[in-house]
Amino acid sequence: MKKILSVFIKILKIIFIIFITIYLLFVIMHKISLKNSIFGYRVFTITDNTMADKYVINDLILVKDVKANKLKKKDIIAYYGNNDFDKKKIVFHKIIEVNKDKNLTFTTKGINSLYEDPVVNDKYVIGKVIGIIPVINIFNHVLRNPIGFSLLIFLPIILIILGEIFKVVKDIHREKEMIVLGMIEEKKKKKSILEQDDGEIEIL
Repeated sequence: MKKILSVFIKILKIIFIIFITIYLLFVIMHKISLKNSIFGYRVFTITDNTMADKYVINDLILVKDVKANKLKKKDIIAYYGNNDFDKKKIVFHKIIEVNKDKNLTFTTKGINSLYEDPVVNDKYVIGKVIGIIPVINIFNHVLRNPIGFSLLIFLPIILIILGEIFKVVKDIHREKEMIVLGMIEEKKKKKSILEQDDGEIEIL
């Protein structure tokens, strides 16, 4: 039972380290994504519920660099708000109309929004939303939840403590075995000495 628990704890530690490493890589990619893509991809976090039927707050999504003229109706795009107030805000909305008059522009709208967005010029388009990043997205939601964050902070500490407890118990058990074996050997030696003194047996 102790061996099974020890193996289980080691597996949990490895899984935890792998997830933390991967998540940190995506966090770094997310920071870089604000200015540059990596191999043509960017990572963003949804910050509102205008696309709630498809994406919710804290969803981690992957956005691919594409040429604006390749985009079509119903594509979900990421773009910079094109007015002075929202110029630094990144929006994720669905294209409901592609306008190719003098300049290439897009009419977009959030799934849960009643109103269309201001027309989006192609120069403000960042890329096309590919979708949620599996597994890591769940991890992101857990980390952004106060209870989940607390668990992930204390989980490694609990695993370390449990690991140390099992190690101490194992060492104590081993010491007891050594003591018992030592006592048995000591008794054998004493018995052999007594038997030799009686002339019944000789120690080799």
